[in-house]
Amino acid sequence: AFERVRELTDLFLFDYKLDSQEQMDRCTGGKRDTILDNLKKLAASGAAIVLRCPIVPGINDADGHFSAIAALAEECGISEVELMPYHSWGEPKWEQVGRPYGLSGLKTVSEEEAAAYRARLNRAMELEQKRRKQRKTEEEWKP
Repeated sequence: AFERVRELTDLFLFDYKLDSQEQMDRCTGGKRDTILDNLKKLAASGAAIVLRCPIVPGINDADGHFSAIAALAEECGISEVELMPYHSWGEPKWEQVGRPYGLSGLKTVSEEEAAAYRARLNRAMELEQKRRKQRKTEEEWKP
């Protein structure tokens, strides 16, 4: 599907939510491998991509998730990552349609918490860039 719209699209906003299939099964029902394959194909095509990452406290706010975001961005050559801290603004919509809201009672992330998330991601991205440079240097020195 990306191939058909690739030449007509200047910028792709690509959501990356969870870093394991187990989490995907529990939270979204999506297929992680399909999502990653699509992202890698899109990146390989030279498309401009913003990796958008919703962050939900207690679900995907662990350091390992920020490291996974950084590794994926580095692998795909994506320089812009947008964190989208959780907010509860959509909860009333679920009530209006008579459906249970799975995150009921979860507080909106504060500005301070959001800034801390961004700092954690920045550290993870810096570390991932250093790792990639180190691997490249090691490759260059191999006989």
